Parts: sequence; structure tokens; C-alpha cells
Amino acid sequence: MRLRFVLCCAVALPAAAENFEPINDFRLGVTVQQALTISEVITPSDGSGKNYNWEGGKKFGLRYEVEYDQGMSRRGRALPGFLWSVGASYSNANITPDSYATGSGSSTNTREDQSLSYRQYGLMGGLGWATMQSGTSMGNYHFEASLLGRSGWSIAQSTSPGLTPEIGSGGALFWEAGGRGAVVLCDNRWLLAISLGWLYGHNKVDIDLPDGFTSQMTIIRNGAEGSVHIGYRF
Repeated sequence: MRLRFVLCCAVALPAAAENFEPINDFRLGVTVQQALTISEVITPSDGSGKNYNWEGGKKFGLRYEVEYDQGMSRRGRALPGFLWSVGASYSNANITPDSYATGSGSSTNTREDQSLSYRQYGLMGGLGWATMQSGTSMGNYHFEASLLGRSGWSIAQSTSPGLTPEIGSGGALFWEAGGRGAVVLCDNRWLLAISLGWLYGHNKVDIDLPDGFTSQMTIIRNGAEGSVHIGYRF
């Protein structure tokens, strides 16, 4: 009896290893993000700061991503269960305002031709759950729900006060977190993933401006986003 048990284990373990290989997905994608909320404190050399809330001119931004996702499978088919993700991203948004609210009214941006940008370079990690695959004439599909976190370096631009403003830039660390739900279609190992999510992020960027002015920008990302990824399953 003991010998039979050992022989069964010797056969079953390699079979299990063969049948339950992890799925490995490599995905490239683009995400459309909602506009940023920006406030700024500009301080001249005498130390008397003034608050500005940027208004108007806010545009959607784009984030470009490369991602590796892994989950369990049986003979190449995704199993329901946990999955994890890692990746890198770059995002760029035009943040040129139409005007600034100052608390006592608003002032017009006199140099809208000076385009201002906000950029992020980040690393991402995530943990989620995937459903069992279902078959269609176009391939197999499943659903994913994930929690994601991202951090890295951000660069923001602002302009000095006055009738002839000049652009200055500064950098700072950023963080952001959120969740997403996705439907993933796989056919002959090629992938198409469409997802919707919500993201919150917050960071402050200090900028040295011309003529002795300094700026501290508070940048908040809080809103829905949508993504499309294409990839390959190994």
C-alpha cells in the first residue's frame, strides 16, 4: 500500500505541474485619464504668498503602459483565482489654464500660447481576481478585478506672474492608487483587454520661477479612466 501511494505521487506531481502552469501575459496599453485638479501658491522674494486655483483649459491626459500579468491556468486555460501585475508607465497632460481663481476674483492667463505640461514616470504593482474563461466564436474571454498602486517621478510646469510670464519646471515624487475592472479576450494567445477604473493620486511639486518667485503646486488626480491593452499570452 505504501509503495502504491509513493508511485501515485510520483506520477501525479509531474502531471499537476504540467496541467497547472501559470499564465503569463505581456500587455501594452494606453489609458485616457480625467483632467487634473491643480492649486498653486506663488511666493515672491519678500515671502508674501498668494493662492491660485487653476481653472478652465483642463484636458484629458494619456498614460502609456507596459504590463506583465500572471495567474493560474490548466493546460493553457485561465483558472478563476488570484492574479498579480507589475509594470511601468509614462503619462503626459496639457495643464495650461484659461484663468486663475485668487479668492478675490479671477485673473486671465495672458500667455495661453505658452503650453504647460505635467508628466509622470512610474512603476506599478497590482493584485486582483480573475474569473473562469468562457468560449465564444472570437476566442475565450474572462473578467478581472484588480487593485493597483503606482509611484515614481513627476515633472510639472508653471509660469511666473506678470504681463510677460516665463515658464519654470520642477520635479517631485508622486503616488496614486485605484481599482479597475477588465474584460480580456484571448484568441491563439493574442490578447485584447478593455478596462474601466477609478484613480486617486496626490503630490506637491516645488518650482523655482524667474525673478525670485517660487511656486508650490498641489496636483490631485481623482476620477474615472478607461484603458485598452493588447498583448500576448505565453
